[in-house]
Amino acid sequence: MNELKHVEREVESLRNQERRRRGEAEALERSSMEELVCLEREVESSLSSIRERQDLLRAKQEEETGLEKEKELRRENDKLRKEVEELQWARLQGCGLHREKATSTICTSDCSSESDVQSDTLLQLSFKHSY
Repeated sequence: MNELKHVEREVESLRNQERRRRGEAEALERSSMEELVCLEREVESSLSSIRERQDLLRAKQEEETGLEKEKELRRENDKLRKEVEELQWARLQGCGLHREKATSTICTSDCSSESDVQSDTLLQLSFKHSY
């Protein structure tokens, strides 16, 4: 009888241990799930922050690219403006040389009179100072 009671106690002890282990396992599982949920929230927050920074960087890069394109266009515009000024100056000089060599006062180039030369000169000066 003693042996039977002893075995019953051992069985009960083993059952209690099994219940405790199951409880601990369930508690550990709940704790792990809570940690997992917390980690998932942190990951989502980090991803959101990364996406925001990427958007800001893209916007900044697009702005810088736009500024670079604008600078390039301005350089090209300045270059073309200088070419136009040089061509206008060459035209004015050509008309002046042609007049000096011509026997009459009529110029056969674009400049047909002295007033045209003067207006071209004024146009050139106003063109230079307008930019």
